[in-house]
Amino acid sequence: MAIGPGFWLQPETGEVWRVSRHEYWPMDAANQRAAKFSPDVVQALSLLNVATDSDPIRIIGVQAGLVRVRDYDNRLSIQFHAPPERVPGVLRSIAVALPKLFTGVEHFLTLHNLRDDTAAEITTREFVQLVEAGQSVMRQRPSS
Repeated sequence: MAIGPGFWLQPETGEVWRVSRHEYWPMDAANQRAAKFSPDVVQALSLLNVATDSDPIRIIGVQAGLVRVRDYDNRLSIQFHAPPERVPGVLRSIAVALPKLFTGVEHFLTLHNLRDDTAAEITTREFVQLVEAGQSVMRQRPSS
C-alpha cells in the first residue's frame, strides 16, 4: 500500500498543513503557534523525541484539536478527538477541506473519533452529502 500525502487540519479555522510525516510538524515551535497549542500541549511535546515517540506525538496533536489526514492510495484515514457537541463542526470542516485537498478524486474514508471510539467507513461523496444534510455520520465501533 502506497502512502500518499498527509495533512493536519485545524477545524476551528479551516487551516490545512501538508506534511510528509505527521510527527515532525507538531514538534516545531512555529507550527505549535500556528495550531494555537496550549502551553500544556507544548510542554507535553517538549518531553517527547520524534525518533522514538511518533505515535504519542501524533496522538497529542489530535487530542489538542487537530484532525489528522493520511492518504493511502484511494483510502483516507482521518482521526480526530472531539466531544459530541463539537463533532458536527469538525465533520463540516473535514467535508469542506477534502474536495480542496483532493480535487476530483473520490476516496473511501475511514474516520475515527479517538475520544469516544466512534467511526465511519464511507465514500467522500456520501460523507459530504450526509454532513451537508446535517445527518449523522459517526457510529459506535463494534466491540471485538
